[in-house]
Amino acid sequence: MRIPRLSPAAYLLASIAIMAVLDAAVPIVTWVRWPWNLAGLVSLAFGGALVWFSSSTFTRFRTSIEPFQPPTHLVTVGPYRLSRNPMYLGATLMLIGIAVSLGSITPFLVPPLYMVVIEQRIIRPEEVAMLNRFGKDYERYRASVRRWL
Repeated sequence: MRIPRLSPAAYLLASIAIMAVLDAAVPIVTWVRWPWNLAGLVSLAFGGALVWFSSSTFTRFRTSIEPFQPPTHLVTVGPYRLSRNPMYLGATLMLIGIAVSLGSITPFLVPPLYMVVIEQRIIRPEEVAMLNRFGKDYERYRASVRRWL
C-alpha cells in the first residue's frame, strides 16, 4: 500500500491537532504554568516569521515552495545560507512554541516526531530532486549548509 504524499502544511496542522488532543486527554504533568507558558508565543512568532521569510525568498526567485513540484532554482540566500530547510525549521519552532503555550509534557513529544516524519517523507525526496536537477552546485551547497541548523 502506498502512503499518499501530504503537503508540509498538512503535517504541521496534523501535528498541532495531535498536540491539542494530547494536552487535553493525556496531559501527564503541567510543566509550564501561567504566565510562563506565554513564552511559547515568542517561539511561535519567530517560527512563523522564519516560514514566511523563507517562502517569500522562494517567491522572489520564482520557484515553487511545494516540495513535490520540480525545482526551478537553487536558493542559497537569506535563511537558506544557514539552513537547507528553514521552512521546516520554522514549523518546528512553531510546534515548540505551541507545546510551551499548552504547558503539559505530552505535546513536547510531537515536535521531534514531526522532524523525523518531515525528514523521511519530504526532505529526503526533495534532496534527491535537487541533486538530480542541480548536480554539483547542490552538492557544494549541501556540503556547506546543514540540513536543519
